[in-house]
Amino acid sequence: MHKLFNDDEYRKLLGGLSLLITTFSFPALAQDEPKTPFMDRIFFGGNLGLQFGNLTYIDVSPW
Repeated sequence: MHKLFNDDEYRKLLGGLSLLITTFSFPALAQDEPKTPFMDRIFFGGNLGLQFGNLTYIDVSPW
């Protein structure tokens, strides 16, 4: 049976890939999004309406 890599080449390849993966994964961990304050997530507005008469009209518009 023929091996594609011998043990020394396999270790070098595995070590190089491990180094490459860890090098590119650390910047992704450093980018935390700032937490939005509670009052910035609160909004007022919208519409709620009912009409009974010639035509029945019901409107609920949260935005």
